[in-house]
Amino acid sequence: MKKRIFALAWCLVLFLPCLMIFSEGGFSMLGFMGIDDGPYLVNLIGMLYSAFLLRFHRLVVPGWVRDTVEEMVRDE
Repeated sequence: MKKRIFALAWCLVLFLPCLMIFSEGGFSMLGFMGIDDGPYLVNLIGMLYSAFLLRFHRLVVPGWVRDTVEEMVRDE
């Protein structure tokens, strides 16, 4: 039971910055051109972090976490 909770907490902390894609904060990257509704720097950082996780997920997520989460998904 502790292993499942720790695996879920690991995934939550690791993937929480991916939610920055949906947030709006700071100044627009196109603000110098007078466009205030453009993409924000926070969105760019979130997209780059998500791309990093998609490419190198085996380096950041240990095998036992992947196995535990896969087991929980298959049980449901």
